[in-house]
Amino acid sequence: QATRVVPTVGLDSAYPDEWRFTYRNIPASGTASVQVRLRELSSSTNLNQSDVAGYFTFLTRSVDTLAPAQALFVDFPPNDGDVVDTNYVLKVYFSKSLADGTDEPTLKSRFTVRINGATQSTNTYSISYNENENYHALAVTLPNLYNGDEDYLHEVQITHLTGGSILLQASRLVKAAPASTGPYVAIVTPPEVDSVGKPFEIILPDVAVPTAQQRQYTILVESGLATSNLWIEFVGGTGHTRLLDSVDNPLAGRLDVNAGNVNVIGRDVQLSGTVSVILSNTTVTGSGTAFLTQVKPGNRLRIGTNTVTVSAVPSNTILTLTSAYVGPAGSGLAAFVRPAFDVELQTGQTLKVGTNLSTVASVSSSSNLTLTTAYPGPTASGQIGYRVEPNPSLSGNRLRWSFLWTNMTAGSFTFHAQVDTDADTNSVEAFALRNTRVVLRQVVTNNPASDDDDNDGLSDTDETTSVPLPAGNSEGWSNGDVHKNLFSGRTDPLSPDSDGDGVADATELGLQLSIATSTVVSADTNGDGFNNFISDAHAPLFNTTDNWWHPRYDLTKGRLDLLEGTVTDAGNPDTDFDSIIEGMEDLNRNGRVEIGLLSGGVITSILTNPPTIRATSRIDGNALPTNARWLESDPNNSDTDGDGALDGQEDMNGNGRLDIGLVTNGVTNVLGVADLPLYGTNLAGVLSRAVKIEVLTNRYNLGDLRWLETDPLLPDTDGDGLLDGWERQFGLDALDNGTLNLRTGGAGDPE
Repeated sequence: QATRVVPTVGLDSAYPDEWRFTYRNIPASGTASVQVRLRELSSSTNLNQSDVAGYFTFLTRSVDTLAPAQALFVDFPPNDGDVVDTNYVLKVYFSKSLADGTDEPTLKSRFTVRINGATQSTNTYSISYNENENYHALAVTLPNLYNGDEDYLHEVQITHLTGGSILLQASRLVKAAPASTGPYVAIVTPPEVDSVGKPFEIILPDVAVPTAQQRQYTILVESGLATSNLWIEFVGGTGHTRLLDSVDNPLAGRLDVNAGNVNVIGRDVQLSGTVSVILSNTTVTGSGTAFLTQVKPGNRLRIGTNTVTVSAVPSNTILTLTSAYVGPAGSGLAAFVRPAFDVELQTGQTLKVGTNLSTVASVSSSSNLTLTTAYPGPTASGQIGYRVEPNPSLSGNRLRWSFLWTNMTAGSFTFHAQVDTDADTNSVEAFALRNTRVVLRQVVTNNPASDDDDNDGLSDTDETTSVPLPAGNSEGWSNGDVHKNLFSGRTDPLSPDSDGDGVADATELGLQLSIATSTVVSADTNGDGFNNFISDAHAPLFNTTDNWWHPRYDLTKGRLDLLEGTVTDAGNPDTDFDSIIEGMEDLNRNGRVEIGLLSGGVITSILTNPPTIRATSRIDGNALPTNARWLESDPNNSDTDGDGALDGQEDMNGNGRLDIGLVTNGVTNVLGVADLPLYGTNLAGVLSRAVKIEVLTNRYNLGDLRWLETDPLLPDTDGDGLLDGWERQFGLDALDNGTLNLRTGGAGDPE
């Protein structure tokens, strides 16, 4: 069905009306005959009649069809305006060739689904292969869209970026059914994902002594009008929130009220001091004025007989106007702030005068309004009025609730917005769930006098500008050329740790020395004991001709191949995607995976150049000496010990250590780092997570110890000869060796 639109400007036609329709699923080749039937009020409703009999006009146009061969379209629901309910599965058909040579996670990542402009998590959709002979399908489970308006059209937009970087798009407008949806509730902020579909992060400043405001975030929730109470609950009680108080916003000017009367009159209020103005100039200069406290942008001022609008207030004696002053120039003039009821108040809002609250019935002008009921207070003039912003506030047919999340810490959190509609908070009629991550990120201010604002050893230019490889034959490239191409243009010049993982940018990118001239190498922005610049202890060497001396150098291989050394992704806090951030794997933040050499049960030295798998930053565990002992996990290998279980599955809370509990008087307390005997602590600068099990079991009663997780540095935590990952795979307990259950402290299961 065509839609009538405003005619295109400049279209010279005897037929002034313009109609548009969408031609979907255009073939990749050939021609198509587009037929349009025009009807008028006197036309027949029987579309099977001929043009003459039905009073129709039939237009035909032949067009070439040259659409991309790969198709993307919404098949269910089939029409715009169709009604969907909660958990409706929308089907998007796409050509099977789009999936060729691609695994499901990669294929899903190429889709972006937006509902009413909000990007949806990839967890809400799945791939349905071989939906029919020609197409696979993207199955999108729709959330509760009902907002109280059954006729509201919600837009579902789907895009797919092909492997060849062609963007395909499809969309569908749907209505939401009120039936079976329950009370409406939705968490607005924080969103589940950001604008590109990645999990949303709450970024807070990482400073040595944070203020209360630097550890706060406002959670915004929308609910239906039937909601009598709404509150936030964190899973595990890990967060603290409170409903924000209502806010009183002072109104411009002053106002007069009369007891028992519904009319309110606005008055001008004179500013302190005097002002000077210049014809055709936007600057107003004050003498004895207090612009910063008495004026704000948007205020209307009366100067002489002229009314002007304030654009900005840079100081107590200077303000600028939105347009040039049109009156005569003058000095020593009085200035007045004018009331602005028409801008600051709306019907239904609450007006506060003193302690008296009234509801606005209507606003007739900038200085006149009417209340719904007679003013309850005494007659008074020149009063300060306030627009009360209640919490929750009314927004159309929804309530908006604002909560302050306080005393925030870094980590991953899950919370529910709980809805009560029957005044019984023991029962919850609806809830919304949100997963979010809080990141503490070091941020500094721009310093024009420094070429390294964040003192991380990288110049501001190198952090923001990518340096290409030299033109010409690659045999002329040096190690420095390749390295600079790798690290340039990838980090934030105002943060020494761009991805917030605890490891400095320069360390992740493999710098041994600062390459900026202004770097203060002792700077420690967040006071955590780790400087903004830390030299990489395992710097990269590439397969360039100036490294001809290296045993792994091979002229026939690529110049970008890594021969030794390691780097991590300074834009990703978890390079190997094992659910443990870099700072919890590289515990001493020196850029090298610490591997000790054992002699007589003691770490006597550290491998200064651990072997890597060629052309990668992954440590080659098979090439380690027989007396080698991992002291920390590898941030470039999701399974450091090669036991088939991801590091993050073993270190389940990602805290960088093996959690072992000690039972005392029936209570299990997790042993602190100081209570654990660790390998390598005899060596300066080493922060180890490798536990000396023999010493531990001699120090404490074995029956009182409780292993809370498996060890990502040991392939066989319980010592039964079976790999931890293999035991997980086949449903066995990787903490039960058949004799002793390390998890419970009791007898093991010999089966």
